[in-house]
Amino acid sequence: MKSPVVRLKLHVRLTDGRRPYLDRLLANNKLKPGFAMHDGKPVHFPDGVYHLRYLIGTRRVWSVSATPSSHWPPNCHPAAPDLYHTGGLRAAL
Repeated sequence: MKSPVVRLKLHVRLTDGRRPYLDRLLANNKLKPGFAMHDGKPVHFPDGVYHLRYLIGTRRVWSVSATPSSHWPPNCHPAAPDLYHTGGLRAAL
């Protein structure tokens, strides 16, 4: 069976009003809280919200996982308890 793929995205508000989901910024393979890549540069978004993207069957699911200022690691936040407790997130992250 293929292992599940879980993506972590940062949902931000840009100055022009758009609200894209950006790839998070990793520094030395560690999550840099509140930072994402925008136009090829690392940018700090203190009000951004992390979302997990994954598939359940053929359906794409987006779930809120944490804000950059919170202390919840994305793999044990109560917003995604079903996937975490079934072992899906632990296996994927």
